[in-house]
Amino acid sequence: MSLKSWKTILQMAIGLAVSGLLLFGLAEHTRKSAGEIQFGDLVAVLKGIPFWVLLFAMGCQLTQGWLRSQRYRYLIRWDDEGKVIHLKLKLLAVTFARNMFVDMLPSRSGELMYVWLVKRVFGARLANGFTSLGAAFIFDLIALLALIAVVVGFAFFASSTASGIGLLITLILLVGIAVVGFFVLFPLLMRLSSGLRAHRLRSGWLGNFHSFVDEMSDCIVVLKQSERLFAVLGLSILIRTIKYLGIVTMLFFILEQSFGSVGMSNIGSLFLGIVAGEASASLPIPSFMSFGTYEAGATFTLQSLGFSAQAALISIFIVHLMSQVVDYSMGGLAMLASWLFGWLSPLEPNGANAVKQGIFSRFKFSIIFCSLLLGLFVGIVWFQYQKANAEPEPEMSLAGISEYQENEDDPVLRNLGVKTESTPPHEIVGATENNQHEALKGFAVWSSNRFGNHEIVKYDFETKDLRRLTETSEKEFYVTISPDGTKLVYAREALPGRTPSDLTGWNVILHDLKDGSIRVLSENSFHPSWAGGNDRVVYSRNGNEIVLHDVNSDVKTVILKAGEGGVPAGFQFWTPYYNPASQSLAVTIRGSRRTKMIYSMKPGIPPVEFPEGCQLSWMPGYDQLVFTNHGRLGDNAFCTVRPDGSSVKTLLDLPTAYHHLYFPRFSEDGKWLIYGASKGAHKHDQADYDIFLWRVGTPHETIKHLAINPANDSWPDLHLELN
Repeated sequence: MSLKSWKTILQMAIGLAVSGLLLFGLAEHTRKSAGEIQFGDLVAVLKGIPFWVLLFAMGCQLTQGWLRSQRYRYLIRWDDEGKVIHLKLKLLAVTFARNMFVDMLPSRSGELMYVWLVKRVFGARLANGFTSLGAAFIFDLIALLALIAVVVGFAFFASSTASGIGLLITLILLVGIAVVGFFVLFPLLMRLSSGLRAHRLRSGWLGNFHSFVDEMSDCIVVLKQSERLFAVLGLSILIRTIKYLGIVTMLFFILEQSFGSVGMSNIGSLFLGIVAGEASASLPIPSFMSFGTYEAGATFTLQSLGFSAQAALISIFIVHLMSQVVDYSMGGLAMLASWLFGWLSPLEPNGANAVKQGIFSRFKFSIIFCSLLLGLFVGIVWFQYQKANAEPEPEMSLAGISEYQENEDDPVLRNLGVKTESTPPHEIVGATENNQHEALKGFAVWSSNRFGNHEIVKYDFETKDLRRLTETSEKEFYVTISPDGTKLVYAREALPGRTPSDLTGWNVILHDLKDGSIRVLSENSFHPSWAGGNDRVVYSRNGNEIVLHDVNSDVKTVILKAGEGGVPAGFQFWTPYYNPASQSLAVTIRGSRRTKMIYSMKPGIPPVEFPEGCQLSWMPGYDQLVFTNHGRLGDNAFCTVRPDGSSVKTLLDLPTAYHHLYFPRFSEDGKWLIYGASKGAHKHDQADYDIFLWRVGTPHETIKHLAINPANDSWPDLHLELN
């Protein structure tokens, strides 16, 4: 492999590293301001884009590519005007190839590939290619200025403010300098210096340079005298209009479908965000295909115009990705057609070889690299598909385990005076002297796979007895106890291979603890909880709606649905909790966004957003909520917040071995908190979560460790007989 090839690989590696760092920095910025971003969020947003919007955006991109090729017909100085008619297809291929390469190098230097292709395909001189390239850039600036003037002018008259006037004045100055410099000053300077250059530059590369600038000056003069400049200007405005129409339409519907109502009044802001992204992508930063630089400019601009960081970053990244997919698909086909039809004839040994060596080799390695990425992506998708459709592996049977060897020195257990060598799995760990054997009457329930499959288990606080409530071949998760302690609701697996991350394929079960009867309340439903009484349950159904269900009359009422009532269509609802006093719903949002919301069922009351953490639920008394957030002492912590989003406080943050806290539930009086915790592992149905009981407000050394076992114990709830 040649030195130039290694240099190209190194440049691409640097570009990938820079793009990765920029995107990582943007994701961190978004995480701090609006919650973490995961790959599933991008997939959910993509699924939420209407198919006709994708077709429309792709059609606009193809149309503006065709219009560019027509504009190049007017800008290139042809030696034989008649032969242009026979070169339309070649010119279209050159244009689509140019669109592919334009962002491959920093500062849009990939445009140089257009110059090389004009030379290679048409045999035109380099001066001709550079002149048409420069003229196209100037007319693009003029067209962009015209569009921005319309947008800023509309905003000015609509709001009677001077917002954007400074930007418009700056652009007018830049365009004026570019037009005068290209069409007036450069040819004038070349004419004035022609005699001197002819005397000084007679041979070698200096002589070639003298010939090049003279030819370029002649091309500009001929272009100025052309009667087609108004047609070029009209085409330029049409190109920019169609280009931004497709991009802004896709951006609008991404935000509308997945992040909430945008409104037609925000169209100007979306347009300015796209322009800012293009401007930042033109900076001399060695990114790969402008990823990172484009997102940075557009994201910060949209955020300054009132959009959330999460919505801006995800939507802009998807718009950029989709446009690159179209550009590289059409550009790859254009290059393939040029090679198959022999349009890429051997290049003469002249100065254009430098362009070929630098850019064409980069194209070769980019195709190889993108092919490898595509193969890796297809492999991952195929693996996930096979995994999802394979028979579920049998879970580890833990029946018969009577003791569990603790391998780590757990500060909680040490402070509680527990002998960790052989602690029976069904025993409440002893307490400190300040809280020894506090008499508790009642029971706790949770989901456990210690018997080989996730079942609902019940723990009696008085007898210390742990027994199974369910013995089925299906998994049971997410159990909650009715306020009177007589009934349970939980989710039972309806389709094999379900995990807690699947919102569909579950049924909601009502379980009567008095007679043991079981009833299916709702199919394809998940995350049930009691709605403030003993006769109503709330749960998510189909992943995209919340149902309030009267268990006595069997009346089901949809109280929230994605895609209706201003709720984004891409929202997925997790762990809903209903407040009957205020008729409001606390719910964790996934899908196209990662956030938490309180929705009021009363008309005219806007939702309240809580962007940090997950598992938002009402506390007893309904004056506060609890949620799981990042901790300072441990991985996770439990925090409280008021319904208006104010007064966020840390409730429990543990510097102990079991520091990954999840699944908080309170007793009816709010004095006791039961939860699950692991030593760092996260998966809700696989990690070694244990169940803990804490008297709220007491030191963490008083925490009771329930049922130590290497199995997965999750989603607990408790019912206490109150004095």
